[in-house]
Amino acid sequence: MHTFSPSTSSRSPFFCLDKKRAIDRGSRFPEATLLGLSLAGGALGGIAGMRVAHHKTSKWYFAVGLPAFIILHVALFLLAHGAGLV
Repeated sequence: MHTFSPSTSSRSPFFCLDKKRAIDRGSRFPEATLLGLSLAGGALGGIAGMRVAHHKTSKWYFAVGLPAFIILHVALFLLAHGAGLV
C-alpha cells in the first residue's frame, strides 16, 4: 500500500492552493480536476486538504465522493491482491 503515499500526499496542496485562489479571487482549479486527482489515488490527501483549508467541505459530492474513492481504492487493492497482482 506504500505506492499510494506519494500520490495521496501530493493532492492536499491542490485543495489549499485552490482555497487561497478563492480568497484572492484568482484563477481556480475546476472542481472536476480536484475530484479527478482524488479519484486517481489522492482521496486521502484530498480529504486532508479539505479539512486543513476548510475548502469544499459543504459540497456533497466532495464530502461523499472522496470517502467513496478511498473505499473504491481499498476494494481494488484487495481485489488485485487476492488475484496475485499486487
